[in-house]
Amino acid sequence: MAETIKEFIINMFNDNAMLATFVLALLPIFELRGAIPFGMSTEIWGANALSPISSFLTSFIATSLVVPVVAIIFIPILNAFKKTKLFKNLAIKFENRIKTKSTKIENKNSTRIKKMIGVLLFVAIPLPLTGVYTGTCVAVMLGLNFYETLISCVSGNLIAGLIMLLVSTIFKNNTLIVLYAFLIIFAVLIVSGIIAKLIKKHKSVKNVQ
Repeated sequence: MAETIKEFIINMFNDNAMLATFVLALLPIFELRGAIPFGMSTEIWGANALSPISSFLTSFIATSLVVPVVAIIFIPILNAFKKTKLFKNLAIKFENRIKTKSTKIENKNSTRIKKMIGVLLFVAIPLPLTGVYTGTCVAVMLGLNFYETLISCVSGNLIAGLIMLLVSTIFKNNTLIVLYAFLIIFAVLIVSGIIAKLIKKHKSVKNVQ
């Protein structure tokens, strides 16, 4: 199975590890956290694998480009989805989720500078669901302007990238371990979230009865 996926990736990008890394870094969830170990993986790319610095820079540039785009389109797209029957409930759930994350930062930080630091630290954590996509949405929801959002998210992204660069360099000869660990953490977070919701729903039903 792993070999099939490997061959598929290599054939799709014609052995161009830099292009593949750039594209992966643009994807939500993966971002530069998954793209850095992916790009420098000799298990996938062999002699075409990127150097640690090249993988870091390629991933960082790609994910940094996401910030201004999301900062501009987040609210208009969210409002547009909320006006449709098909995506209204999904848009409201997503908005509430972002508001929850925003409130956690805002409760501890009242000034704009402290809000920026809160967003920076949020994005700097190199874990799934804390990247530039979510971080930018949180920053916008907190009322930060375009440049404040850009500074805080790109700075946090830089820190997360440096951490992933360090970890991936330590496991340079087996960077797939880092990538697999990232995917496992993501799966655990998703499953944990689902279980937490089910428990909360069960308690609510029990209280009503």
